[in-house]
Amino acid sequence: MRLAFVTNKPYSTCETFVKAQIDHLPFEIEHFWGFNLPLNIKPSDKLADRLKRRIWEKDKAKILSSEFRKRKIDVVLAHYGMMGVKVLPVCVDLSLPLVVHFHGHDAVRKSVLEEYEHFYKEMFSYSRCTVISVSHEMTKRLIKIGCPQEKIIYNVYGPNNSFFKVNPTYGNSQFIGIGRFVEKKAPHFTILAFDKILKIHPDAKLVIAGDGGLHNSVKDLVQALDIEKNVNLPGKITPEEYKLYLQDSLAFVQHSIEAQDGDMEGTPVALLEAGAAGLPTISTFHAGIPDVVIHKETGLLSYEKDIEGMADNMLWILENKKESVQMGKNAKKRIETDFSFDKHIRQLAAILEASANKIS
Repeated sequence: MRLAFVTNKPYSTCETFVKAQIDHLPFEIEHFWGFNLPLNIKPSDKLADRLKRRIWEKDKAKILSSEFRKRKIDVVLAHYGMMGVKVLPVCVDLSLPLVVHFHGHDAVRKSVLEEYEHFYKEMFSYSRCTVISVSHEMTKRLIKIGCPQEKIIYNVYGPNNSFFKVNPTYGNSQFIGIGRFVEKKAPHFTILAFDKILKIHPDAKLVIAGDGGLHNSVKDLVQALDIEKNVNLPGKITPEEYKLYLQDSLAFVQHSIEAQDGDMEGTPVALLEAGAAGLPTISTFHAGIPDVVIHKETGLLSYEKDIEGMADNMLWILENKKESVQMGKNAKKRIETDFSFDKHIRQLAAILEASANKIS
């Protein structure tokens, strides 16, 4: 089967979970990328003159249709709802099955919905369209904006199998978080909660890795609270460096919230990786997090913006290490059984095959 794998950017800058699908799906994959049709297909030398370039601009969809025919594409997988909208006309023209993989902001951010909700409804109405959701909350949001429930399939990403090989020592009073410094991941709330437990456990440590627009603001907050010796903000790190931090930590922390612009998580991959490594999670009842984390069994959850609640959960992990270790072991078992990468890829492959074989 030949798969057109459509993303908004080239492989080198794609998210880890997108690269993993490209690397492991058992099909012949043609990767098309770029936010505007015809994606990464460039005009040939014969189209060098101005008039022919105008034709190129006018007939982009026809050119992409021609490429799909030439490459004998059987099914299209579009990553993010907006890219599904971009390739919909081509799929309709060729009567190709279209599988649209939503991830988070594409289903909930106000500005995205203002621009795309009408086009989403048109896409959802296409008889050969299938939609992938990565959380039960996202499924509800997709139904709310007009996607028929029967077209939605729940399939969460899985962590790289190498994370199962991490063996935490649980010897340090350290918490680890990783992710972009953006409003929906709310690193400032994690810092404020951690500051409270330092009054009781002044030797505790917190690492929050990653970069983003809020990074300098968080550094300012750490300085203002005078907790620089306890908080490490190492910036962007590699997966191997993340594994070393997981090995030396007690729990994964992330205070995810719904941002003012409506943006939300899907299901955070870093949380799945931490669970695979054997750490309990301290987080919030937000988006796909409670789908994965069982409160008081594989982690501890508080409500969004409940700083006291998160601080209490951090404190419990510090003061109940035996139970915390067991919680981490439960998390590893749950990720391995229900959210492994192999299961994710098998399910995604089955969705694509079923879409290709379904008669419109």
